[in-house]
Amino acid sequence: MIKRFTLLVLLLGIQFPFFTQLSCDDLFTDSGGGNSGYFDNESYTTTICPGTSNEAIQLIFSTFITEFGYDFLTIYDNDNPSGVPFGVFSGNLSLGTFVAENSTGCLTIVFTSDGSVTESGWIAQINCIPEPTCLKPTNLAITFHNSMSSTVSWNSVGSETQWLIEYGNQGFQHGNGIEILTSSNPFSINGLTELTNYDVYVRSYCGQNEISNFSNLASFKTSMTPLLPFICDNNFSDNGGPNGNYSNNTNDTITICPENLGDAVFLNFTSFSTEDNYDSLTIYNGDSITENILGVFSGINSPGLITSHAENGCLTLVFSSDQSIPSEGWFATISCSLSTAEVKSNFKNEIEVYPNPSSGFFQLKTNVPIVNGIDFSLKNLEGKELILKQIKTESGFEFDLTFYEKGIYFLSLENNSEIRIITLMKE
Repeated sequence: MIKRFTLLVLLLGIQFPFFTQLSCDDLFTDSGGGNSGYFDNESYTTTICPGTSNEAIQLIFSTFITEFGYDFLTIYDNDNPSGVPFGVFSGNLSLGTFVAENSTGCLTIVFTSDGSVTESGWIAQINCIPEPTCLKPTNLAITFHNSMSSTVSWNSVGSETQWLIEYGNQGFQHGNGIEILTSSNPFSINGLTELTNYDVYVRSYCGQNEISNFSNLASFKTSMTPLLPFICDNNFSDNGGPNGNYSNNTNDTITICPENLGDAVFLNFTSFSTEDNYDSLTIYNGDSITENILGVFSGINSPGLITSHAENGCLTLVFSSDQSIPSEGWFATISCSLSTAEVKSNFKNEIEVYPNPSSGFFQLKTNVPIVNGIDFSLKNLEGKELILKQIKTESGFEFDLTFYEKGIYFLSLENNSEIRIITLMKE
């Protein structure tokens, strides 16, 4: 017994009687009927639904040729042209199979052609099948990417253990991408080209004859391979390089350490621009993200001059960006000098600052006399010199930072060309 289904056609300007007589096991073709091409200036929407519940429409395309870039077929997993489509198809393609996974079991197809150059169109087999059990993955996302690889993850709806990933340059059409069968979730795509935009999809693979629909689209742009290693006397920029924007969905961690024991890293930012409140650079005083934070910078709030005060002289930087609106990023020079941490360790029994952190008042205590003429100076994270209010005490000095904002400040002590720098944290 041939199963019937409802076929709704909204055709502007032209009526095709074969559209209303289709049934399961029939063919769905362009307006030329599969033997000749479609017409210019077509624009119509076709919704195909099964005749009974617990069934779904399956379309199997055997041919598909339209004028590339001008005549388009869009397929929706719905009983109307809404939601995220399976894709927008144009050109000479192998479309394969589409199965409705929505509650109505329907597929909706929209076709448009321009005013010239028609092609032979398409032929697709229509089947009414039981509701599919091999369901498409959801929430496909990019969790990491760099200049040559990207890691993708997704949520499985069923019990499948294998998935078919298809990826390619941004805007590629299904069937023209690179396909990988994997049992890993997340999965790392390797061998990519730097500074290139990519699209990626994933389908559930439930057996040789059971492959789900495509998941949602996930896109990313690979970063640039650093032209120079991030070491002393080189430059430091975002993953877009000194002349390009950084990438979306970035989560980069970079540690810069001096080559010589006793040196410290200095970063001098000469430009800085990120999407304010969404893309940020966090700088840690040391070789890991467990160290004290020297600052979090976003927008045009430039870090200025950043100095490591860690014993190992290192700085660790974490940059994160969201999925939209990349900006120019930053450019900084890297230099190294005598470690202030080493200087402090040499005199750790002579100078003590407490409490640190403090709400604003800091006591400096010395175990040895401080000669007259010692110079104090105070700078913020941007390297700007600030007015320092100080009071001489019996054991040393008291510094008042109550009128400054919360954050990191650098107290410099200079005597007889010897400089000591102490990091103050105001809460």
